[in-house]
Amino acid sequence: MPITRGGFANLLTTKFQDVVFDVGKELPLEYIHVMKVTKMEINPTLSLQMAGLPPLFAKPEGTQFRNSQPTQGGNLSTVATPFGMIVEITREMFRDGLYDVIQQIWREMGRSARYIQDINAWSMFNNAMSNSFPGYDGVSLVNTNHPLVAPIPGTPVQANRGSPDVGFSITGVQNARFRFETRKNQTGLPTFQTPRRVIIDPQNIYIAREVLGSSAKPYTADNEGNAVVADDLGWQISHYFTSTTQWFMAASVRESDMEFMWRDKPEENSFDDPFTSNAAYTMYERFAYRFRTWQWVDGSTG
Repeated sequence: MPITRGGFANLLTTKFQDVVFDVGKELPLEYIHVMKVTKMEINPTLSLQMAGLPPLFAKPEGTQFRNSQPTQGGNLSTVATPFGMIVEITREMFRDGLYDVIQQIWREMGRSARYIQDINAWSMFNNAMSNSFPGYDGVSLVNTNHPLVAPIPGTPVQANRGSPDVGFSITGVQNARFRFETRKNQTGLPTFQTPRRVIIDPQNIYIAREVLGSSAKPYTADNEGNAVVADDLGWQISHYFTSTTQWFMAASVRESDMEFMWRDKPEENSFDDPFTSNAAYTMYERFAYRFRTWQWVDGSTG
């Protein structure tokens, strides 16, 4: 429905000295600080996982080389989703409006576009413990049982989540770091990505300062040193978490495998409807988001 004189009669009268668009200061984009932002060249995108080679085999003197080859793993299809909005204003309303409310439509549409980006991008963390949102290996991003494609004999089950979950604390951070130190690749060879930050809900701001920034171990009275400080972990707040207790430890954005993929960046457009002379304003964008591997992150429901 278009914005009409009848629907917004208050904007046609001089009885108001001003009209305040009470929407508050916009929260800056947050997803751009925790994942890669890339261009989606093909839609849909199909990605195939390949496991590398095992350790070299023993080769007794005079014997032939033993054959080996990479192993194909799972595949993942990613499809871009379009988002859009139109705001239509009658010619009469546009002409007779006495305030600048109509002229602020562009700003508000841009804000709407940015908000939906964050909501969708952060859904990967909010669904990180759900097998309904799997990566290459068919299970959730954060899981106690990540299957490997071609593990060497004796390779233990891989986990990037505690069992049971541990809340954000000295113990939780230490356990997550231990799991980072024992990571294996898809053939069971050691791999390592350095954890650089924790990602938390705003409810954990002060706990983050105590756990990551205090020289003394928090919640004790014996002045024991805080060994976690030496890891030099930063922390990032998400205002889009759906749980106040969940938290994650992650490698740098460069080493992560979580992507926000632009197929079509935000496009603003305006035109006059030739049949009504109404002014129309549109906003359109299309993007996808995905993760494929899990070794760069550890997490907990808290």
